[in-house]
Order: sequence, then structure tokens, then C-alpha cells
Amino acid sequence: MPERTYATQQDEALRQSRLDDHARAVIHAIAQDLNDIKPWQTLPANIWADEPFAVAARLYGRGLYGEQVAEVAQALMPRVDRDVTRGEYALILFRAAGKAAA
Repeated sequence: MPERTYATQQDEALRQSRLDDHARAVIHAIAQDLNDIKPWQTLPANIWADEPFAVAARLYGRGLYGEQVAEVAQALMPRVDRDVTRGEYALILFRAAGKAAA
């Protein structure tokens, strides 16, 4: 019997579910950092560009999987169109992340 070279639907669903859980864990970690470190300061403008990749690398390693997790987390992070503090945005992220702690 030839070896399978593609993912089954179940394999892909499991991979996507794991990616989503890990992305929510990244968002939760970002929120925790924002809430713990100077929550009264204004949110940095580059939070969406930099932070998901730094946290994903810390939690899941540098490489393809860490980058995939960061990209999903980045897509799930709500954007705000006004100035908010780090603490305010942390609350927004906690809601976006749900109770993920994967």
C-alpha cells in the first residue's frame, strides 16, 4: 500500500484546531504582559506587527510552526482605531483569547 502524502480532513481539522488553540495562548500571553507591565501607558503602535511573532517564538520555537501560530494570532487580534492604554487593550485581548492556556 502506498504511503499517504497528504493530510486527511481529520488531520487537517486537528492541525487547524491546535493552531487556533496555540494562537489564543499567544494572545493570552500578550494580554498578560500588557496587563502586568505598565498597564497605564499608551499601547505601542507596532503591537500587531511584532508581539505575536516574539511570543509565538518564545512559546513554540522559531521556525515554520511558530510563524504559523503567530500569523493566526495576528489575524485574531482585534484592531483599535483610537488611543488605548496597555491595560485597556489587555482586556480586549483577554476576551479575544477566551480561556486558552495551551
